[in-house]
Amino acid sequence: MPPQSRTIPDVNHTVLSRYLPRLQKILSLASYAVLYTYNHESGIWQKSNTEGSLFICSLSPTQPQQQEEYTIILLNRRGLQNFIYALTDPGNIEYAEGGDYVMLQGEEEKIVYGIWVYAQPGTSSEGDRTKVAEWVKDCAGRYAEGMDKIGKGQERHQQPAVGGGLDPAPGRSISLTELFQSSSPATATVPQPQQRHHHQHSTQTHIPSQDQQGAYFHHQPPPPPPPPQLQEATGGDSLMRLFGNASGRYTSRTTTPGH
Repeated sequence: MPPQSRTIPDVNHTVLSRYLPRLQKILSLASYAVLYTYNHESGIWQKSNTEGSLFICSLSPTQPQQQEEYTIILLNRRGLQNFIYALTDPGNIEYAEGGDYVMLQGEEEKIVYGIWVYAQPGTSSEGDRTKVAEWVKDCAGRYAEGMDKIGKGQERHQQPAVGGGLDPAPGRSISLTELFQSSSPATATVPQPQQRHHHQHSTQTHIPSQDQQGAYFHHQPPPPPPPPQLQEATGGDSLMRLFGNASGRYTSRTTTPGH
């Protein structure tokens, strides 16, 4: 009997598992995205050398009874590094007016990433931009809510028992995967599995065949326009909020008592 052919979601899951060992599920994807970085000193967006298929994934918790985690991974088909960003804080995420870009505050001070998602009307990619923005917002929010519930549950558990009774066990938070069991990945490309974390970690790995890399692209996406400049309004307010958050954290860490 001939071997059973693997589905595209199966192949995607196998490839992503090389970089995300705790991968549980691919929640959403976009066939093509481009990463930009914003230089606060010059006020200019710069296109990185990172572009390819983008996935939003759920990860199993590192310990029992902990919150499920969520991450973005952009599999780079142009270099040796992928982009990975943990969705943990809704305050680190903004959207350019019009929804053209998802903007993410980086771990490094005063760095903002802009993700442009290809979405061509009349094609299978038409809804990718909106879908990615919605999942990014959902995942970051649910992670923050889950961590808050866990923290409150641990506080209750640590309180002294009244009347010799036992403390109630912390409540179990409902994971995003459970809430979206009906969600299944759409057809997508299987890009080069090469790793880049947003704090710069690379690795040399197996590269899928050209058939795998190109079979699901029906047309080459056009070069994206640069993200909105800070001076040109479309994303200015959002960027100012992100940089304000970053500057506040930076100041609180560098200011010493008595100064």
